[in-house]
Amino acid sequence: MKADYENPAPVVAPNAPKKPLPAGACDSHAHVFGPYDKFPAHPDRAYTPAEAGFDLYTGMLKRVGFAHGTPVHASVFLGFDASATLDALDRAKNLRGITVIDPKVTDAELEAMNKRGIRGARFKMATAHNTAAAAALGAVGMDTLLAVAPRFKALGWQAQVWASTDLLVAAAPQLAKTGIPIVLDHMAGIDVTKSVNEPSFKSLLDLLKDGQIWIKLSANRVTKRLADYEDVRPFHDAMIKANPDRLIWGSDWPYLRMYDNTPHVGWLIDKFDEWTGNDDVVRRKVFADNPKKLFGF
Repeated sequence: MKADYENPAPVVAPNAPKKPLPAGACDSHAHVFGPYDKFPAHPDRAYTPAEAGFDLYTGMLKRVGFAHGTPVHASVFLGFDASATLDALDRAKNLRGITVIDPKVTDAELEAMNKRGIRGARFKMATAHNTAAAAALGAVGMDTLLAVAPRFKALGWQAQVWASTDLLVAAAPQLAKTGIPIVLDHMAGIDVTKSVNEPSFKSLLDLLKDGQIWIKLSANRVTKRLADYEDVRPFHDAMIKANPDRLIWGSDWPYLRMYDNTPHVGWLIDKFDEWTGNDDVVRRKVFADNPKKLFGF
C-alpha cells in the first residue's frame, strides 16, 4: 500500500493569473473528487486523492477567472461511477462534463447523461508515462471508442483520448473515420526528451494543421523540468503555430500526487502567456472561443 493511500496531499489554493482571462474562458480539464461520504472512491483504486468537491472546484474557477469548466471523470479512482461529476453538472449550468463509459452503456443512459451536460467520454490506449494505463481501473480503449462512435455522433459528443504520440499517430486513420471530434489529452502524450523534429510529432502537427484533431494544452502533465516547464515550450510553440483554432487549455486541477511541485493555476496561465507573447487573439481562441465551439457553451 502506498504511503499516501489514505493520507493524500492537500489541495493547494488557486491564484489568479497576472492578466485577467478573456470573457467566457473555460478550464477544459479538471476533476471533482468527493465528498467521499456522498461519492465514495472505488475500493480498488490505486490511491486516494484529497477531497476536491463541487465547492472547491467551482471556487477555483471563480477565483482564477473562468466562466466555464469541463470536469473530467477520473475512472482510475472511481471506476465507472461518474456521480460526482454529474452532480456538479446538475448544480452549475456553466459546466459541461466528460465521462468514462462502461462498454455496455445503453442508448438511454447516454441520452440521460447528455441531458445533464456530458459532452463526451475519455478513452485510453496507453500513455507516454504509463504503458499499463489501458488496463487500469475503469479504462476504456480503442475497440469501445470505434463501437460507440456512431452513437456519439448522433449526440454531438466527442472522444477524448489519452495515449502516447506514437500510438495516436498510428491510430489516426481509424479515429478519422469515426466522424466525431477527437480531443487528445495532455498535449497528445508528447515525450519532451525527444525533438520537435521527431517523425511522430511532425505527423501529429500535420493532423493538427488539417483540423483532424484537438489537443489539450496541459504542460504540467508532460514536463520533466518541474521548476520552469521549459522542456515543454518547443512543443507548445509548435502546436500554437500549427493551428490555434484546435487547441484548448486544461489546468488538470487538483494536481494529484505532485506534492511540493504542485503548481498554481494562475502560474500555469502566466506561463502560457509568456510562451505566446501575450497574444490576445491566441489567448481568446484557446481559453474561450475553442471550448465554446467544442463543448457547446
